[in-house]
Amino acid sequence: MAVTAKSDTASGGLAARAAAVIPGGVNSGQRRVPGLEDLVIAATSGSTFTDGEGNTYTDYHAAFGPPLLGHNDPDVDAAVAATARTTGLMGLGVTEIEVELAERIVDLVPSVEQVLLTETGSEATFHAIRVARAATGRRHIVKFQGCYHGWHDAVAMNVISLPENIGRRDPISQGGIPEVTEATIVCRFNDADEVEHALVDTTLQRSSSNRSHTISAPCSRSPGFSSGCASSVTRTAQSSSSTR
Repeated sequence: MAVTAKSDTASGGLAARAAAVIPGGVNSGQRRVPGLEDLVIAATSGSTFTDGEGNTYTDYHAAFGPPLLGHNDPDVDAAVAATARTTGLMGLGVTEIEVELAERIVDLVPSVEQVLLTETGSEATFHAIRVARAATGRRHIVKFQGCYHGWHDAVAMNVISLPENIGRRDPISQGGIPEVTEATIVCRFNDADEVEHALVDTTLQRSSSNRSHTISAPCSRSPGFSSGCASSVTRTAQSSSSTR
């Protein structure tokens, strides 16, 4: 974030009220930034936001990515408002706009055959892991150092690790269940060989029904990394089947 103007007056009023009723004063630990603990957002527009003192910031953070067109894009706002006037929140059935969105995603992403919509990324990865385990009977998953997949115990680890914690399980916070975190294998990102070694070790140490699934963040990868991981999974699966 780049500050284009800054007031010398410390607001703190609304921030103090927030701290009294919201843990840490924010609704996500990721929104509490050192040096900006008392930041109160009053308005957003395009590539900027304004705090409670009238200071304007250039928003390089962009809410981790969702506002691709900037804040308060008029076309997006108009579409959301129009939909809200005709279709409310439902707890059963399906709406036309859900179907249209799913069809668009399936059309644009070649590997996607069907879509289950969720509110958050944490929900998406929780569902994906549970469905994969239900379908295959396998217990373990592989995630990569430095990748974030949500706040549930199976993946809330090894995101921003201290150097001395790299190479071992490094939970984001206390409160996780060891039996859950122990089913997650952490590998170096962009290292297909380490993935294969981890899968082989897991296969040798445990029954073939406990082979691993792999979860990865959608970001830059070295050429051949994804296909290498897929090949490793296939080879270990075939090896386990042949030894049963």
